[in-house]
Amino acid sequence: MSYTIAVAAAVAGTDVATILRAIETGELTASKDARGEWRIVPAELDRVYPPIAARGAVGSAPPPSPADLADVAAEIEAMIRQAGDRLRQQLDAVEHARGGPRPQPEWPRPPDPSGRRRWWRRMVG
Repeated sequence: MSYTIAVAAAVAGTDVATILRAIETGELTASKDARGEWRIVPAELDRVYPPIAARGAVGSAPPPSPADLADVAAEIEAMIRQAGDRLRQQLDAVEHARGGPRPQPEWPRPPDPSGRRRWWRRMVG
């Protein structure tokens, strides 16, 4: 299991920008997944940013467990997908009310910057 940057920032008790800066400077080792998102191994995060409880935060609530954070991240991703589906449905309804998607205009080709006609234009006319 690995953390996304947002989850790693929550676990470390820092800001997302701080985590990104640590990755860019090489202080924190991370890798990108197939979607291009940074993934951080929990042991690597603990090496650079000890857990909040270990730092002795007085009067603060215990940090959420990584499993809880992963569940919340999964719920957020599901909500984003649902919102995207709703937006697509609304767009389809608007396009259907208009009579279908608007045709894209065909733009004329720009003239050849050299001023010469292409060889096939000279042949065809």
